[in-house]
Amino acid sequence: AYVASSTDNAIYLCSVDPTDATFSSCATTGSGFNSPSAIAINPQGTTAYITNKAGNSMSICQVNSQWQLSNCFTPVNGLNGPAN
Repeated sequence: AYVASSTDNAIYLCSVDPTDATFSSCATTGSGFNSPSAIAINPQGTTAYITNKAGNSMSICQVNSQWQLSNCFTPVNGLNGPAN
């Protein structure tokens, strides 16, 4: 599961226990976010779209076979406070 944390400008990738839905082994993935507020993954599972609320922008990252984010860049700016 991905968790967007606006307080520390990070996206976390966590394992989820299927028996009780608790998160474990959370680690940051990707970089360059500015108060990320939401994340969406394309249907193919290859691209992540992250809204950056404080940055009024959207970041795009590649998703690798381990579900980690890489090669993040911010092509969209001036969104006027994107939300979830």
